[in-house]
Amino acid sequence: MKFWILCLYISFSTIIYASTLEIKDTFEYIKASPYMFFYQDKNNTVTYDSIHTILWKPMLSTNLGGHNNFASWTKLSLKNSSSTPKTLILKNPRASMDELDVYIVRNNHVSQHLLGDTRPLSLRELPHRYSVFPLVNIAPGEQIEVITRLFNPIGSAEGEWEIYTHAYFIQFALLESIWWGIFIGINLALFFYCIPILLIAKDKILASLFALFTISAIGHQLSSNGLFYAMGITALYNDIVIIFFGILFILSTVLVILRFLTITHHNGPLRLIFRIIFFLTSFEICFLILCYFYPSYMRALSISALFVGLFGLLSWFLLIKNFIPLLKDRIFRYIFIGYTAIFLTFLYQLLILNGTLQMNSFSVYSFSLGSIFEMYFFALGITQYLKEIEKDKVNKDKLLDFQMRFASIGRVVGNISHQWKVPLVRASALLTHIEAILHFRQESYYSKIEELVPEIRSYFVFMQNSIDEFYSLYSQNTHKIDFKLLPIINDVWGMLSSKIHTLNAKLYVKDKCDATLFSYEYSFAHILIILIDNALDMAKLRNIKEPQINITINSSIECVDIIIEDNCGGITQEPIESIFEIDVSSKDHSLVNGGLGLAIVKTLVNEKFNGSIVVRNAEHGAYFHLTLPNDKQKVLSEVHV
Repeated sequence: MKFWILCLYISFSTIIYASTLEIKDTFEYIKASPYMFFYQDKNNTVTYDSIHTILWKPMLSTNLGGHNNFASWTKLSLKNSSSTPKTLILKNPRASMDELDVYIVRNNHVSQHLLGDTRPLSLRELPHRYSVFPLVNIAPGEQIEVITRLFNPIGSAEGEWEIYTHAYFIQFALLESIWWGIFIGINLALFFYCIPILLIAKDKILASLFALFTISAIGHQLSSNGLFYAMGITALYNDIVIIFFGILFILSTVLVILRFLTITHHNGPLRLIFRIIFFLTSFEICFLILCYFYPSYMRALSISALFVGLFGLLSWFLLIKNFIPLLKDRIFRYIFIGYTAIFLTFLYQLLILNGTLQMNSFSVYSFSLGSIFEMYFFALGITQYLKEIEKDKVNKDKLLDFQMRFASIGRVVGNISHQWKVPLVRASALLTHIEAILHFRQESYYSKIEELVPEIRSYFVFMQNSIDEFYSLYSQNTHKIDFKLLPIINDVWGMLSSKIHTLNAKLYVKDKCDATLFSYEYSFAHILIILIDNALDMAKLRNIKEPQINITINSSIECVDIIIEDNCGGITQEPIESIFEIDVSSKDHSLVNGGLGLAIVKTLVNEKFNGSIVVRNAEHGAYFHLTLPNDKQKVLSEVHV
């Protein structure tokens, strides 16, 4: 009974299914599948000589199955029903088909064409990245039969033949070349936009991963669409290149997303899934190397790569799970949209590869469109990431500014208290003396009191003057002014006089040009206070008998060079440049402001003055070389222009 039902179905299909494709005078392009028949040779026993023994079926779907280890056969009859001879070009729409053996039956004569990307391009009559061949000068009324054997173990077997006139095929090839040029151009444009920014942001890891992602995206499209084959890569090497770039594309996508999740502090099962995919794709690359030596494993590798991709789909559902709670996070939003674009196109291609769906005009370019969208949204994610870095930098600068202010206030209070110790003690002693005199209530001692009061007043005047000195320093105009360096150095030295006298320190200044600087006077004094005060602290800590500070000033039109050198034993911190980092200090941690003072100096020199500071150890102590640009010359030159 089943046999008769099958025969009835075949007979009915043959009646309603056109058996011959007719080419009219107005013909330009057509898909031949509605006129084609197929047979799947699951035992791999059919040859062209035995083709007459098989039972043909109408080709209702052009996708004849994916990753088959057997060949499929197709048959097409076409007739020139026009009034003029025709030259036609037949093209298989899948560029990465491994083998196509085409037999043309014409006037009882059979010719064979060997196509497919495992065969050299030189064997083709019409060299092209697609499997194409010409049917030349088909006479009016002539009928031709095209029988094809297809074999593609690393993908789907596409049985379709697209038929073009010569002019229409040239138009198609031109438009497709323009598309691939646009695809590569967009990828490279996004690449050259993001990479310099990432390098400036000092995120070399994300820059490297994004570069890998760009290379793999372009490489995957060029290889799977036959562009590398057109460059001369054939046989096993072409299959290896196609699978390699496919695996590399999955791997780079996973690594970029993992990096985004790391810098945005997203943890949990999502990162675990991506890590598993990373290890699986790494294994696939090792498997690929094995396939180079054992080509028979290529089909197993291709199938396993699909399963890795399927496992990667789980990560998309986890992204969906986290999407609503993290909706406000723009970086996560861009990651999700970009990954969704490639997820949908990958799922679509997966259904084509396993034979569920058939190819069409959109499917050829869907993956390239998906990768462009993914790269675009990844680039948006990078831009948002850099905006957040800039925001964090502004917040850190504000915090550092507050720290600098507090450190400055602490240093001022410390120096004022140091300045006031001696006069307060002496004034207190004199007041005690006066109290004793008043206790005896003898008029002869009143003259003594009159002598002591001016002395007490002198101490309070000294204290008031010291307060005025610090106030005058810290209430200076915050705008740039023209000031001489030597008076500022003397003022700073005077402010630290109490500590200087205690240590018996000496200052030697060499300023032959009486240098003048157009910049921030307050900030310059602040730098000097920190550097000189640090040297005095080290002299006290190390019991230097005769501490000495040498300041050498060299002035030019463009800048002022200031060298500050002491004999207080130098800096023990290694590497010595780290002394400018916050919370790094060669002092005892119990000392005030340890680890912040030189960080403030570095910030002021670099950002306030746009200058530079170099530190090293000299023969007897620390050596600081400051280069401060003279902005007045720049202002004058701009005004002159």
